[in-house]
Amino acid sequence: MEEAEIYDVRDDSPRRTLRNPDLSSWTASVGEVLAQFGWALLLLCSALYLLVQFLKRRRREGGSEEPVPETEGRAEALEASRRRMQEELDGRADCVQGEDETARRTEEEAED
Repeated sequence: MEEAEIYDVRDDSPRRTLRNPDLSSWTASVGEVLAQFGWALLLLCSALYLLVQFLKRRRREGGSEEPVPETEGRAEALEASRRRMQEELDGRADCVQGEDETARRTEEEAED
């Protein structure tokens, strides 16, 4: 292959000669590796692909079936907190209801 010199359009002096890289040695070595290990590489890539798909599906489905002890403890603490808050709200409602009944009785007694 004949080498070509490339000049800048604006300048008449050659600055640097550009060459097209010759990839024939690289393609020959890659072709040789594929010829020797092609089926093994194909099987390895297929196994890797299937492993990634399996792990993605497992992650999507939630992983393990057993609840984690930390999660159980948090759930129990949350439930206890919810119960305390509900009891407090019930107590406030009873107190307000009791005050309303007392006010009615007082009004009835005042009318009599």
